[in-house]
Amino acid sequence: MVSPKKALECFAGAWGLLNATLVNTTTGGLLPDSHNSYPSGMSLFTLNGYSALIVTANDATEPEKRPKELSLPASPSDPDSRWALVGKYSIAGGGPFHLSNITSGSRNDREGLAGTVTGTFLAATLPSR
Repeated sequence: MVSPKKALECFAGAWGLLNATLVNTTTGGLLPDSHNSYPSGMSLFTLNGYSALIVTANDATEPEKRPKELSLPASPSDPDSRWALVGKYSIAGGGPFHLSNITSGSRNDREGLAGTVTGTFLAATLPSR
């Protein structure tokens, strides 16, 4: 058995996204991919139980959604329509999270801790609230 504190210490930090499956937690149904199954982005999980995330379209798998001519800081001559495309396929949010079903894994299999992370992520939505 792994203590909740130890599990949190192992889990806290920044994580890059490799793939994504979106699930409606009310119905259990899969949601259509808004960012392809391989988005770009990261999640940050803190020791005090809060998280933040940003997800964007992947410039390798969906280059048409990530204009290559744009860079930061934005130039006054950049067309708003090109930045709108970036915004259309980006989302950021955050909120509290919870770890459950934590297991210690097996030293023989070189597996570490395993479990489930759930959370309530607040993000901008349309229509606005």
